[in-house]
Amino acid sequence: MGNYWRNSYGKMVLISEMHTRHIENALKMLRSRGFVGEDEVEAARNEFVDLTGNDPDEFRPRINRTIDVMEAELARRAYKEGSQVSRKEG
Repeated sequence: MGNYWRNSYGKMVLISEMHTRHIENALKMLRSRGFVGEDEVEAARNEFVDLTGNDPDEFRPRINRTIDVMEAELARRAYKEGSQVSRKEG
């Protein structure tokens, strides 16, 4: 299920088939609602402790695994675009 995104019309779409701008906007929306990806949990926990002074065990992250999939897709696209530019220049 993590490779899909439910768009605003309720349709499930493959993240790899989404436009880059749509992925970027979906990530902004998820983060604005307090979600973090699994890869970001430790950094978010440290920030929580630094800002609140509370015990790290009190941290209850809102994890959304789709964030990691979207981030990986954007990185894949950036790498692919960089490789194409290198080939054109060479």
